Amino acid sequence: MNFYCLIQVRMGSTRFPGKSLTLINDITMLEYLINRIKNIKTKKIIVVTTINPLDDAIEILCKKIGIEFFRGSEDNVLDRFYKAIEYYIPFIDMSDYIIRLTGDCPLSDPRIINDCINNTKENHYDYYRTSHDFPDGLDVEIIKYNALKEAWTHATLSEELEHVTYYTWATHPDRYKIGKLNYHTSKYKDLRLAVDREIDLKVVLSIINELRPDFSFNDIVTLYDKHPDLFIHNQHIRRDEGLFTNLSEKNQKSIYKNYTKFD
Repeated sequence: MNFYCLIQVRMGSTRFPGKSLTLINDITMLEYLINRIKNIKTKKIIVVTTINPLDDAIEILCKKIGIEFFRGSEDNVLDRFYKAIEYYIPFIDMSDYIIRLTGDCPLSDPRIINDCINNTKENHYDYYRTSHDFPDGLDVEIIKYNALKEAWTHATLSEELEHVTYYTWATHPDRYKIGKLNYHTSKYKDLRLAVDREIDLKVVLSIINELRPDFSFNDIVTLYDKHPDLFIHNQHIRRDEGLFTNLSEKNQKSIYKNYTKFD
């Protein structure tokens, strides 16, 4: 049973174009994320981006820092992930797992990722993720390769193609063993630590500049308890904004029910 980490990233964000290569203390946000997670319990880390010419810059960066990368469909992200695995891990076992992270979460905590890996191993989940008790921006998803392949084979809805794990937890949650990591820290669930807009970057930089380089989730919430003013600038923005933007109100309610089912 092996784990492989794929980081989903692109330059063409509508709300914050080029955010992946914006600078955090003299290195790009993508580099900052990779440096934070480089010692997690995974056999390989792969950056998964698109064939859009805008993402040439991501390819150039990956070559510069020596990280493996794959370029695939811009809209069919599920296909992009599947083909990245085919290319880099041709002999992957059906019982192996894919960790999905996104390039707009530079504060990802390797301790949380490793807890997700350990719990997935112990309980043989098909799909496992952090609960909504965690702030937006510390999200981790882990999906068994067999479940990912089933999604790639059978997915037809646009939501299933755009969102890698949607087929598993939203369309067919009863087919899979699903679990969630919960630290029971709901007090902090409304903090926003992802970078989807320029105002988010202001908050993230404030946090980074206050803490030691290897800070953890616990360090972040301790900082919040002491200096909540550092976190207020982006708390009006809806969580998972990109996921829910293109869904009808009926689908939003249905999907949110599944998304929070195990919280």
